[in-house]
Amino acid sequence: SIASTYTPIVVPGAIGQSITLKQYFNGIIFAPTSVSAFSLTAGQPVRFNVGMSEITGASSTNTISVRVTITLNKNGSPQGSEYIERTYNGWPSTQVANLITFSNLLHVAGSTYSGTATIRTTDGNAVNSRSIDFTING
Repeated sequence: SIASTYTPIVVPGAIGQSITLKQYFNGIIFAPTSVSAFSLTAGQPVRFNVGMSEITGASSTNTISVRVTITLNKNGSPQGSEYIERTYNGWPSTQVANLITFSNLLHVAGSTYSGTATIRTTDGNAVNSRSIDFTING
C-alpha cells in the first residue's frame, strides 16, 4: 500500500497567523462601463450618458436603488457633481439611459471634460459602489 505523511512547516519566531476573511456581496452590483457626451452643443448645458452593466449575475426581489453620479472637471477646474437616482421593485433594467445634465455649465467648443462616474447600488441592506475615470474632448 501507499503511505503518506504530513509534516508541518515551522516558521521560526511565528506565534500566530493573520487571516483576512472576504465578505461576499449577495445582492446586485451595477458598474459603470462607459461615459459619453450625450449632448455637447455650444451654448447648451453639458450632458453625459453613463453606460452600466450588472456584474453579479444575481437576481433580487428587494427594492433596489441605483444612483449614478458624475463628479466633473472642465479644463482642469472642478465643476461639482450631479446625479440621478432610480428605485426599482425587484430586478431593474440595465437598458435605461443614465443621462446626467450639468444645467449651470454651458459647453464651449474645445473644452475638455474629465472626472469620475460612480454607480451606487443598494439592494435591501447591501450597498456597493463602483467607479471609473473618464476624459472627453469637446
